Amino acid sequence: MPKARRILPLLALVVFYAFPGATAQTMTPTTSPSGILGKRQSANYLVTLISDPSAPTRGPATLEALVTDAEGKPIDDAELSFDLDMTNMRMGKNIVAAASQGKGHYLGRVRFSMPGPWRIIVRVARPGQAPEELRFDFKVNFR
Repeated sequence: MPKARRILPLLALVVFYAFPGATAQTMTPTTSPSGILGKRQSANYLVTLISDPSAPTRGPATLEALVTDAEGKPIDDAELSFDLDMTNMRMGKNIVAAASQGKGHYLGRVRFSMPGPWRIIVRVARPGQAPEELRFDFKVNFR
């Protein structure tokens, strides 16, 4: 059995027990589960960051952020951005706005200029609240 097929049921159980008030419709990433770059919790949000391709490589990629509140309810009224940079050298300003897709999903097209260690800072800004930033570190491969 392919590795992804073995992991998918386990991932579904983790999501089910971690977010008891959420439905499968609100919590299901629209890309491959193996593309999950991480989950981060802030004071008010849980953000899951997903990459397509599932293993980020040098070149274009689509990032998806699934944003929920502390109770697992999707956040649809936020302005979201991805701030990309390498962790071992400055790459200049590279901020990409993410577009809401509904039900807590936000998408943005990015470009990784070279392989190596990268960091994405997801900035979540909602009306009447202070913005929050969540950091995701991961590796970008050559191919």
